[in-house]
Amino acid sequence: MVGINDVPKHPVEILKTDLESERPRALLPHSLSPDNTKNKYKEVSPVSVKPYKSKVSNQLSRAKYDNKMVAMLNDSLSVTLDNIKKIELGQLHPQTEFMQRPCLVSKWVDYSNKHGFAYQLSTGSIGVLFTEGHTVLKFHEGNDIYLIQPDETSGWKVDQFEREQIPNSLANEMQVIDFFDKYMTAHLSDVSNGTSNNQSGGIFLRRYTRDDNGIMFELSNGSYQFNFKDHHKIVISDYGYNITHITPNKEIETLPLEYVLKNQNFYETPDDYFTVKFNFMKHALREKLSI
Repeated sequence: MVGINDVPKHPVEILKTDLESERPRALLPHSLSPDNTKNKYKEVSPVSVKPYKSKVSNQLSRAKYDNKMVAMLNDSLSVTLDNIKKIELGQLHPQTEFMQRPCLVSKWVDYSNKHGFAYQLSTGSIGVLFTEGHTVLKFHEGNDIYLIQPDETSGWKVDQFEREQIPNSLANEMQVIDFFDKYMTAHLSDVSNGTSNNQSGGIFLRRYTRDDNGIMFELSNGSYQFNFKDHHKIVISDYGYNITHITPNKEIETLPLEYVLKNQNFYETPDDYFTVKFNFMKHALREKLSI
C-alpha cells in the first residue's frame, strides 16, 4: 500500500492526446432542434463512467447502488421539470429575496478512458469522478477532502477527511486530483471568474452527459448546467426557479426563470438562440428522465 507521502511506483502520467477539455467548436444552431436529439446523448453512468468495460459481475453487484442513485436523479429531474411547467403556465412565481448565483462547473477535463472526469467548481473546489464510480472532492480553502461513494440507502455516502488523515487507500486518487488541479490551473480558463454566492458545502457532480451540442452537468444541489459549443453556458438552478447565463466574455446574469421567459431572453446578456436552447434544455431533461 502506498502512503500519501510515499513515492508511488507508478506516478500519474497523462498524455495531452488523451485529454478532452472544454475547447468548443462552432455551433450549428439548427442542430439544437429538440427533434434532433434522439439517441445522441452519451450518458455517463453515476456508478461506472465506462459501463461497457465493466465485468458483468461488477455490474450486478453495483445494480442496487445504481438504482438508488437513478431514483434520486429522477426525483430532481421531475421536480425541476414540474416547476418549469408551472412557471410557464403562470402558476408558480419567484421569491427573489432567495435568488443566488449558482455554484458552477467552471473548468473540466475528460480523461475517463483512464482515470475519470475532473472538474473545478466556481468556489475553487476540485473534484474527480473516477471511472470506478466514486468522487474525491478537494476544497479550495482548508485541507478537507470528501470521499463520495455509491450507497444503497442514501444513493451517495460522503466521508470527510482532513488532509493528514487521508487513508492510504486513497493515495492514488490524491495524486490524480492534485495533478488535475495543477493542469486546470495552468491550461484552462475560468468561465465563471471564480464567483458564486451559494454556500457550496459538499456540492459535487452527480452525472454528466455529452452530445453533439455540448455537455450537460447534473449537480447534487439540483442545478443543471449546459455548456454549448458557441461558448455560452446556461444553468437552470434551484429546481427550475432561476436561470443563469454565462457569455463567452464571462459576463454572468442570474434571474428568476419567470422574468426571462416573459422577456423571451435575458435582459443584460441576451443570447440570439435563447429560445432554441431553452427548448433543447427542456427536451434534454425530459429525455434524461425517461432513461
